[in-house]
Order: sequence, then structure tokens, then C-alpha cells
Amino acid sequence: MKPSKQCADFIKLREKCTLYVIKVGGINTIGWGHTILKSESHMLNKGFRLTQKQADDLFYNDLCKHSPIVDKAIKVPLNQHQYDALVSIAFNFGHIKTQLAKVLNMGFPAKSVAETIIALNSSGFLKKSRKADAHLFLTGQYIDPQKFKA
Repeated sequence: MKPSKQCADFIKLREKCTLYVIKVGGINTIGWGHTILKSESHMLNKGFRLTQKQADDLFYNDLCKHSPIVDKAIKVPLNQHQYDALVSIAFNFGHIKTQLAKVLNMGFPAKSVAETIIALNSSGFLKKSRKADAHLFLTGQYIDPQKFKA
């Protein structure tokens, strides 16, 4: 399975695009939440800016990298919106949390999975993002995380 266009748009609601380097939680990021790798240290040069196309290309490359993370961790069938919710989580954390994979792979009901998603290590705006991910997993509705209370 691959992330849908709605998945990409959903993640972009949370990430917002910056064409220059910013620090988020002490991590250098650029574009749509792209973590700058050691091999990309040239992006840390003063005055470096991406074009919108470069930011979009980085985002889609990152999105494609997170899809196999979900495929590897989850062994049960998913529908598209459930898969998209998990890709959103993997995009944010860089992996699927072990507890979430266990709950899914053991066949717990969707409501239990959604509760596990909300309980993932997050606070503030990320708490809103997890609530949006859980809502997506349960309902198939791609809703802006800003609409949820932290």
C-alpha cells in the first residue's frame, strides 16, 4: 500500500512549509518537516533557502521513506485511511512505536488502537496531531490537527 494524496495533504496541515532551516525540538528541519541529515549539512549554511519545488520534492521523498516503516511494523490488513494515519505517525516519529505495533498486530479493536495513538509520547501541538491521527484511523476523516484540543 502507498500513502494517499489525502495523507500527504494531512501531514502538510501539521508540518507547514519553511524554505529555510528552523530548529524544532533541537532538530534542524527545512521544508515540510524534513530533518536535515549529515549529508545535507550544506543546508545549514547561512542564507540557504529551498525553492518551493525542492521543499515539495524533499517531502515526497520523505513520505516514500516512511511507507516501508509501516509495512515492516504492521502485519495485519489495513484500509487506506488507517494506513495513512500510521504513515503520518511514522513521518513524525521516524518509526512506529512498539506498543502501537503490538496493539495492531494482536488484533485489538480500532478504538483501542486509537486510544494507543493518543497516548503516544507527545504533548502540546503533537498531542493535537495524535488526536487527529487517531480520528483518521477510526473514521477516515482527514481533519486539521488544529481543530482538536491538546
